[in-house]
Amino acid sequence: ESVARSNNAVPHSLPGYYFEVTILDLPEGSLVSVGLQRDGHRMDGGPGCNYSYAYCSDGRFCHSTDEFPRRTANGPPFQAGDTIGVGYHRQRKMIFFTKNGRCTQVQLPSPSSSSPSSADLLCDEPVP
Repeated sequence: ESVARSNNAVPHSLPGYYFEVTILDLPEGSLVSVGLQRDGHRMDGGPGCNYSYAYCSDGRFCHSTDEFPRRTANGPPFQAGDTIGVGYHRQRKMIFFTKNGRCTQVQLPSPSSSSPSSADLLCDEPVP
């Protein structure tokens, strides 16, 4: 198991935050997850556990408010060569994901919000 983590939290002064990760290699049978974790929580367990939010290479979207991941939706799987984006909209309290610059049409609520509706998508157009 390999993990890459930032040692800096998303600044509270920003209204939103977005980053991208390009998948350089994904051997057959491997699983890669890209996402966010709330500051101050354990970073053990898989992505989607312990107050984290994840988009997995098999197309699963997971989030959790405890140690157990909850599969919330299925989206397009990703592979080597794809670029995955993760965005956070502070005012709407929503986390969204992109694949190769296009919204996945799946969003995850942050712990202090309710579930999003499909009409409340943050990215209907390609992300610049």
